[in-house]
Amino acid sequence: MILDNLNSISNYQGICPALDQCIQFILTHDLQSLPLGKTDISLDPIAYVSVFDYEIHPEDARQFEAHRELGDIHFTLKGSEMMDFCDIKDVEITTPYVKDIELGKATPRASYVVDENHFAITFQNDAHQVKGFHKFPNVKKIVFKFQLR
Repeated sequence: MILDNLNSISNYQGICPALDQCIQFILTHDLQSLPLGKTDISLDPIAYVSVFDYEIHPEDARQFEAHRELGDIHFTLKGSEMMDFCDIKDVEITTPYVKDIELGKATPRASYVVDENHFAITFQNDAHQVKGFHKFPNVKKIVFKFQLR
């Protein structure tokens, strides 16, 4: 996982082609003007962005999630949320892997606030738990998905 200030996101170019495309999109587009829902960036390699509004979940309703094929870039366009992290090996799987997601319960090993200025990039072994309360009950979130290869 990578946790950093959004002003530093260009430092992470070169890890994989789809991540590079997402970073270029972040640097060259007005993200506040994106519509809710999914916007494709590239079909090969796969890269897209999703924008959505939601309410923060109570702690007992949150689960860790992990992916095998697509990585994530998380930050918010409005508000903030607490994200928790651990290695996938530490997750007790409650929903088996299907459509590039598996869910489970675990004890967080790290926590980080994502907001308009701070992002989290997750890779295949980075289990993450989103929608944690941090100052705001409602969040406008943006998540970039990129093919891991």
